[in-house]
Amino acid sequence: MLYPLDDPSGRVVHGASFVFRGEHVPVALTPVPRERTSIAWTTAVGRVGEGGVVRLDEDGVLRIVSQ
Repeated sequence: MLYPLDDPSGRVVHGASFVFRGEHVPVALTPVPRERTSIAWTTAVGRVGEGGVVRLDEDGVLRIVSQ
């Protein structure tokens, strides 16, 4: 995940990674409609599989939620 810096440059810094250790799975990321602070993730597009949401909350903490 990338965090925007609090300056007018528009630069970002690396804030977090999600690693599947010992697994080789594709991961799809997509914006959540009408929510600028969330990105949906899944390992199985169009079928049952791992998935969840990456969310930047109002307190500035990035949370990865697995469903």
